[in-house]
Amino acid sequence: MTKNEISVLIVDDEPDLLEICADAFEMEDYKVYTALDGVKGLEAFMNNSVDVVISDSYMPEMNGLQLLKTIIDSEKEMPIFYLSTGAIDVTEDSLKEKGATGLISKPFDLDEILERVSNDLKAR
Repeated sequence: MTKNEISVLIVDDEPDLLEICADAFEMEDYKVYTALDGVKGLEAFMNNSVDVVISDSYMPEMNGLQLLKTIIDSEKEMPIFYLSTGAIDVTEDSLKEKGATGLISKPFDLDEILERVSNDLKAR
């Protein structure tokens, strides 16, 4: 599977951060969907074929953990899922137990995220 066949859903309520992340993945030839909250993120996930989800943890209406649970319960194929946060009372191990691939801590380096996604896709 080539990068232009891989779709990434980025969910974050910070419009500037959302745009920067989307631009970084688009520059690497990924297909990108974006959403400004968990509800819109779930809608984008349900209406599209999504291979990777990167979601903020703290958002209005539906937070990242609620989004993860709803995606897992949806019976669609589980994508690679990362939860990003600056401060959260959950560990990477506990996220993995819930079905997530990992935790991305803010502030983060976009090159590191791109590499991590690429490596996890190859490992699949």
